[in-house]
Amino acid sequence: MSCPEGHLHVNIDWIILEPVDEDNRPVPPGALSNGVLLTNLANFVQPVIRYRLTDKVIWHDESCDCGLKLPFVELHGREEEILTFESQDRKVPISPPVMMLAALDTDGCNGAQFIQRAPDKLEVRWDVKHGFNRTEVGEKLKHYIQSVFEKNALCVEVILSAEPFVRTKGGKYRAVFREF
Repeated sequence: MSCPEGHLHVNIDWIILEPVDEDNRPVPPGALSNGVLLTNLANFVQPVIRYRLTDKVIWHDESCDCGLKLPFVELHGREEEILTFESQDRKVPISPPVMMLAALDTDGCNGAQFIQRAPDKLEVRWDVKHGFNRTEVGEKLKHYIQSVFEKNALCVEVILSAEPFVRTKGGKYRAVFREF
């Protein structure tokens, strides 16, 4: 809940919010987390226990001038990784929504993962909706992505991969990331 001082207080009677690093280890107060683990103490019908959110926060346990004794967080939000491709001595950033839009706009695509493997190389993993041909959907997705690169005057190799999505320890997958 917000206070007159502009802080976002955590009602620790209702939830447990654990700021963590990329390996789900606790981060100390005052440090920027990589995410948070959320446990809802109020919902007995469908409990949420240590659900990982990618919101980055800074936890504060010092007292607030508003008088509330509850800790508060600075919310930094979710920060998606922007991929930067290189071609002909140029570096061009491509934002995650551009990549994710490719998956949404490709008929039959049921989700995709875009992994930058080099400054001029992108691996694409994808899933298809029931009744669609996997190879055809993959080629349409590849064509869409290549057109994005061409519009930005980039020469990037797009590799279609039959490998399953890369997942975090918690089972989630990041849609767009760099791995090189």
